[in-house]
Amino acid sequence: MELDNFLLGVGTGTKNYNEEILRDAIDNSYTFLDCANMYPTQRNVVGPTIQKLQNEGKFQREKMFITSKLNFKEMGMVRKYDWEQFGNDIFGNTSKALKELNISYLDLMLIHWPLRENPKTGHTEEFIIEEIWPYMEELVNRKMVRYIGVSNFGLLELQRLLFHCKIRPYVNEVEYNPYQTNKEVIDFCKQEKINVIGTSPYAFGWNNNHILKLLSEPILEKIAKKYDTTSAIIILQWNIDTGVFPIPGTSRKEHLLEWKRVGTFSLDEDEINEINSLNKNVTLYDNKVYTKHKLCYYPKFSFKKYECLVGNENNNDMKLINTGSSDFLKQVKDSITIGPGYIVLKQVLNNYLHKVKQVMDSYDKEVKQRWDGTDPRNKDKALINQDPIFTEIINNPVLGMVVDTLLGWDCIIDNCSFSTSRPAPNNGLFGPHIDSPFEQHPGAIIPPHTYPMVLQCIHCVDDFTKENGSLFVIPHSHKRRERVHFTSQKEVKTGIIPKDAVSVEAQKGDIIVAVGNIFHGALQNKTTEKRRGILIEFISSVVEPRDRYNDGNIKEEIYKLFPRRMIRLFYGGKHNFKSGEGLFTKWSKFQ
Repeated sequence: MELDNFLLGVGTGTKNYNEEILRDAIDNSYTFLDCANMYPTQRNVVGPTIQKLQNEGKFQREKMFITSKLNFKEMGMVRKYDWEQFGNDIFGNTSKALKELNISYLDLMLIHWPLRENPKTGHTEEFIIEEIWPYMEELVNRKMVRYIGVSNFGLLELQRLLFHCKIRPYVNEVEYNPYQTNKEVIDFCKQEKINVIGTSPYAFGWNNNHILKLLSEPILEKIAKKYDTTSAIIILQWNIDTGVFPIPGTSRKEHLLEWKRVGTFSLDEDEINEINSLNKNVTLYDNKVYTKHKLCYYPKFSFKKYECLVGNENNNDMKLINTGSSDFLKQVKDSITIGPGYIVLKQVLNNYLHKVKQVMDSYDKEVKQRWDGTDPRNKDKALINQDPIFTEIINNPVLGMVVDTLLGWDCIIDNCSFSTSRPAPNNGLFGPHIDSPFEQHPGAIIPPHTYPMVLQCIHCVDDFTKENGSLFVIPHSHKRRERVHFTSQKEVKTGIIPKDAVSVEAQKGDIIVAVGNIFHGALQNKTTEKRRGILIEFISSVVEPRDRYNDGNIKEEIYKLFPRRMIRLFYGGKHNFKSGEGLFTKWSKFQ
């Protein structure tokens, strides 16, 4: 049986779900069952009932479609070193689901959330889809499951998955009801031919104590009256007519008979638009879940589109794409590597600008250096210690998706600083340079342009214009693999902008991302106002950072708010985990 063979499924995670309801569901041809390892009903109701039906000769496996999900603690721990075995957590926990359900294979296994916990300690682990998904694919190869998919994945998680996977996800199961239409994600899934299963069709869950306010909406009641049915049926039909497979749950078997009305009529376009107008963009589940993992800001970024300017190998003209584009990460990677060598992420920082400006204004009234806050040895002045907001900015999920894709998931931080273009008259031009980790070592060969090792990310706090000292780059110069650094080395002259330089103008809220081994610099600020930004520099894990942060130079009130990824960014990934053990141990006490 395939998903197309069913009109709707049945969620089995409701509180009072029982054997009688399940038997009635199967008797009424509701044979798509949505289960999960975290649902007690999987082991206490569904599995035992299937066993009884098998014993009675009433269980037809070939007519069933049974789904389960791997929970936070069931995907194993992030490996510290390359040579470590990943472990059998995914295989073992899939076997557990099969045993609980009393079946020999699953039709579909999902990753329940893009989150991960250490199964021994309960501490948050970094969710690394590049490490997890190959083991999901192996479930198919071993014939333990027919299909694999995901749940609660937004655009960013889907983009990373599709960029790396060999077996594409069959399903993305997301919240879908008239109060939460998740339009951007669902449109992307349809574009990528990923089936969408809609959870919580009646908009009740952890956050509203099971109050079914949606069912009394006048728009739904009006449409229900026209079709001589109920608001609940209208909602399920709206799911189907908008291309989403609903899985309502129930604790009352009479609902199973009511649902028989679904599919006997179709809503017209005006009625669908009326129901869509109820959207409040209110989520039921992720607040508690993501807050626990110190990632409460993640869904705010992942479930809407962000634009990006990219170039290509043959044309320096930048064009706009967005995170809903099917080949977003490929175009970003091409722009950085074989293209001009930079991109511009648009309007990622808007919600942070007011607070960042306040911090920068109080940091230092007079600009003494072009770069401030960069030296971790000066604990009181280090950027990371100025405000918890910089933890979120450094760990921004849109930028993180781009950086990790280009440098590898185990990339690390090299530099965090305030960047200021000094106003006239103290506005001397610094001159063009590159920032490869090998440029100051004679005899060292800069890696090929297809393998970026340094990404300089300028977060624009003000508009960057030609007048106030915007950045410039020389497109494609990274392909020449030349080792040119500061102007004192005489390869370049102070105050001379190369003729093929391009001014990278950007708006406040944008992030300019340039590969390190490309000629770049800042134009002269001709205005009387400072042009402010934040530099966050990421490097490949094979490079040693110049600026080393440790548990002695990050303030406790800051690092206790770190999500797990921040430990890796500041202390190295799997290859160099030991160097961060001190901070990791302290950080763990706050989890």
